[in-house]
This record gives sequence, structure tokens and C-alpha cells, in this order.
Amino acid sequence: MTVSTVARRLTRIALLGACIFAPSIASATDVTLDLGLITPTGTAACSSICNEGTNQKTFTNSGVSIGVDAYDGTAGGGTATGSWVTQKHGAFNAAGGESGVGQSQSSGLTDSDGEIIPNTYVLINLAAARAAGYQLTGVWVESMQTGEGARIYGYTGTFSTSALQTASLTSLGVMDGANGVTQEIVPSATYAPTGYSYLVNSLLATYNYIVITGAVITAGTTPDVAVSAVMMSNTFVGGGQGVPEPASIALFGAALAGLGALRRRRA
Repeated sequence: MTVSTVARRLTRIALLGACIFAPSIASATDVTLDLGLITPTGTAACSSICNEGTNQKTFTNSGVSIGVDAYDGTAGGGTATGSWVTQKHGAFNAAGGESGVGQSQSSGLTDSDGEIIPNTYVLINLAAARAAGYQLTGVWVESMQTGEGARIYGYTGTFSTSALQTASLTSLGVMDGANGVTQEIVPSATYAPTGYSYLVNSLLATYNYIVITGAVITAGTTPDVAVSAVMMSNTFVGGGQGVPEPASIALFGAALAGLGALRRRRA
């Protein structure tokens, strides 16, 4: 078999394989997890305000899953202990709403709204979604009034459903209720909402765990907020098309090498 014949066959095989694997160059897929409407795994649908009876629930939409964990802190800080996840039924509303997930420090509803207050925490577990190729492009928080707010953290401690290491929280920003009842934090201005208040922190998409707690903006207020929606995308932060998988890159490379060998032979 001549060199040119081998080169032609290799080129055909590589080009065929590249065509077969071309779908692995992912198109953009954006997923919104509406935490006031999605029924958590293993839970009956909530039609008002529900205590889920556990401190960890899983929410899934379009094959993308995230965990929600609730924690109850102590006045002096330190390690927070598990509390109950709550869900407030209703569609996410960027114009201002009262739906989403929160927490309760008892098996009932500590706060009649079932929301997050200062020194209590809701952790969004993104580890599985990130492993599946999705990145965080936004977290919406609702139910902020003037004088109230929400603190957003990245968490680098050891994950546990029963304890949160508050010393391992890195601040990503503070939302101020004076800027709107509903606000979003995004990793890039590419994902900034039109017409609504938002924070930008490029580190947002680098964490497997994002934590939200209530923040006192004006002394004397008692903030309570809800995490209303989480936005995910399988493209890089900042936009752009999907990235070819290594197998596709290798096949295209082989095709080019075969074409080069064939041209050299003819020359």
C-alpha cells in the first residue's frame, strides 16, 4: 500500500469521525431553575409556604440539578448547624416577588415567610451541575425592602448537609433593598438583566457552593429574603460558543495531518 493511499484513507477516516463527533461541539443551553415553581425531588408540590422537613433538597430542570441546603447560625458566628429548607410557591418575578427557597429553624415555620434572615444561610450546591458542564450565570434574590439586603458568599469549606463552616465564606457582594425588591448577582456583565438591579463578581462561577444570608442595611430592620431563581449555562462565562471536546479536536487534527501528507506526496 502506497504512502498516498494510506494518507487518503487516514484522511477519510478522520473526516468521517470528525463529522460524527461534530455534535459534541455544544450549542448554548441556558437553564433557569425557578425555585418557587419546581417541585423538589421526593416532595409533594407546594402551593403556599412549605417546610420541606429536611435540610437538603434537590431541584432539577432540563436535566440540570442543584442542591439547596439550609443552616442555622449562632450569634457569635462559628459553625452553623442544619435547619429546614422551606419553599414559597410562585413564579420567579424579576419585577419584584416573594417566591423561592428559604429556611426555618424549627419543624414549623420560624419566620411566617419561611425566608432567610441574618445569621441563617441557604447554600446552593452547584457541584453536580458544574461537573456536567454547566456554569452559574446568575442568582436572583427576592423579597428585599428598603433597609434590608442579602449577602452573597462563595463557600470553600468541607460540604456537609448538617454543618456549614462560616469561616470558609468569601464575600461576593451585598444587595441593598433600596435598589429593588428583586436583584441578581452575575459573573459577567454579559448576563446582566435589563432594567433590574444587579451585582457583578467574576468569581461567582468559580465556586461549587454559593451561600446567601439576610443582611441588615439599616439598623433596626429585620431582613428576610428568598432565593428565587438560579441561572445556569453550558457555555463559558462571558458568552461564546461551546468548546470542542478533545476527541473532536484530535480527529480534526488527524484529518489535517492526512491532507498535509497527501499534498507532500503529490509534490
